[in-house]
Amino acid sequence: MRELLSFTAAIVCISTPALAQEPADTVNAFMAAFNAQDGEAMGVHVMEGATFGLIEEGEGEDRTAIRLLSKLVEATANAPEQRSEPIWNLRTLQDGPVASVFADYEFRIAGKRSHCGVNVYNLMRVDGVWKIAGIMYSHMKQGCEGPPAP
Repeated sequence: MRELLSFTAAIVCISTPALAQEPADTVNAFMAAFNAQDGEAMGVHVMEGATFGLIEEGEGEDRTAIRLLSKLVEATANAPEQRSEPIWNLRTLQDGPVASVFADYEFRIAGKRSHCGVNVYNLMRVDGVWKIAGIMYSHMKQGCEGPPAP
């Protein structure tokens, strides 16, 4: 009986996504799922109704957009080419159950750099679990240094 309980506990631990204890943990878990293009795993870390927005400064007029984050999750999971977005230099500002995490990023399509900038993740702690309520990011074609060398 003890072996059965141990085996069952091990299966539950393996099959249950780890719940992040810190805002940056949630961001890292979300981005790991993003890099794996795993929409289901991304969705675990996102609040229903969450949004994402971007700004790309332009000569004359800036390009901006705000959409449901679920659309980004779906597009990422169904992208025909490999997408990845390494993030680094995470900075967290937290006040009780709300937090913002800033991270530098580089977006790659099929291994080639598309753009770069800064992501700002806004999170809420709901029932002890950090969830992403929104993401805003700058979209730049040049001017970023790229991720630090390993």
